Amino acid sequence: MHAYASLADALRLKTGVLALKFVILTAGAVVVGAAYLAVSEQPPLAFLAGPQCPTADDLGSGITFVDENGALLTYTTTAPDIIARHVMFQSGGSGTREVMAYGTYSLDFTTVDADGIAYPAQAVNWEYPIDIADIPVPEAATDWAVDVVVDYGHRTKSEAWTMVWGDLETILYGDCTYDMIAGDFLAKSDDSLEQNVIHYLPELGFGVIYSRYRHIDTEPNIFPRLVAIQIAES
Repeated sequence: MHAYASLADALRLKTGVLALKFVILTAGAVVVGAAYLAVSEQPPLAFLAGPQCPTADDLGSGITFVDENGALLTYTTTAPDIIARHVMFQSGGSGTREVMAYGTYSLDFTTVDADGIAYPAQAVNWEYPIDIADIPVPEAATDWAVDVVVDYGHRTKSEAWTMVWGDLETILYGDCTYDMIAGDFLAKSDDSLEQNVIHYLPELGFGVIYSRYRHIDTEPNIFPRLVAIQIAES
């Protein structure tokens, strides 16, 4: 039992105790509230992870681009340094399949149906005067020239190729940024002239054609813009 000098002293003491409890409780609420805000302000885990951008390791299963018209362009490894590009157009379900050294220099091309079955009558292949392994990897600020033979099945023709690679840049596909080297490709024969711009992606190990100009064209044909990139669906 406490002994107080007066009733007034007792009231002052109890009032002080209540005030102290109120301050403690209020401070605790502020601390808890601040902790809740700190947790609630953290971004979701999916945001922290960022976009799932394919890498060269995904070429085994395939890397797919989606263009602005809905066509799918899938790149897969068929052998060391050999990349196949399978294009399926949104309309009709038909497409093309091209096999290329470093996903850039044409080796074989054919039209395919919706099931990926090739039309042999529309096949084209390219023969080089050197082994495929000796074809140089595209690099910034380099050039290369070679004479090839194009076999259409019913006829052949010789073409003189030159490739001039520019400086290293970056390019954006959807939410994914990659290093890129723009290359000017020129193919000349007795009856034709073709000039392409190719975007080689060294981190992925293949090239993407940007535009094509032929002697029968009035202006370059800009290919549909690629709006997304993803690991190919199995």
